[in-house]
Amino acid sequence: MPSILCYQIKSGHGKIDNSWKQTLDTTLLLQPYSINGLYPKDEVQLLDFNWSPSAGTPIALDTEFVELEKAEIDVKADGTHETIRPAKSGLARVSVLRGDGDLEGTPFIDDYITIYETIVDYKTQFSGIRPGDLDPHTSQHNLVPLKAAYKKLWLLLNLGCCF
Repeated sequence: MPSILCYQIKSGHGKIDNSWKQTLDTTLLLQPYSINGLYPKDEVQLLDFNWSPSAGTPIALDTEFVELEKAEIDVKADGTHETIRPAKSGLARVSVLRGDGDLEGTPFIDDYITIYETIVDYKTQFSGIRPGDLDPHTSQHNLVPLKAAYKKLWLLLNLGCCF
C-alpha cells in the first residue's frame, strides 16, 4: 500500500512546510507515457500548458480492478460464512476526466496498468478488461507501470484538485 511518511524536528513546533508543493514537476501529466509504445487514443486530450489543474479544480476519477486472488471463505455448520483470506485486487485501469471548462467530461488520463502477477478474474463484464489488455507484448492499449499511475494521481492530489 502506498504511504508517505513525514518527519519533523522537535524545534518545528507543529509547523508544516508546504513549500515543496510550489515546485512540483508536473511534466508526467503533460506528456504521453507508455511502456509498450502505444499512447492514449484520440478521445483522450492530454493536459497542456494552457490548462493545468490547480487547487479546487474538479476532476472525475474512474478505476477498474482485476482479481489477483480469490477470497478464501469458510462455511460453518450453521450456514454462516467466515472470511479466512480476503480477495486481492489489482488496479488495471485509471481514467481521469476534466470536471469543468470547455473540455468538461473529456479524459486527460486513460492508462492501463501492467500487472505481472497471475490474474484469476478479469471481471470483464464490469471492467471491460480482457486477457491480453495488461500484457506489454499483446496489449493494444496505453500501458504504464503502477508507480507511474500512482504518481499521476499523487500529483493531482497535491495540486489541490477536488476528486
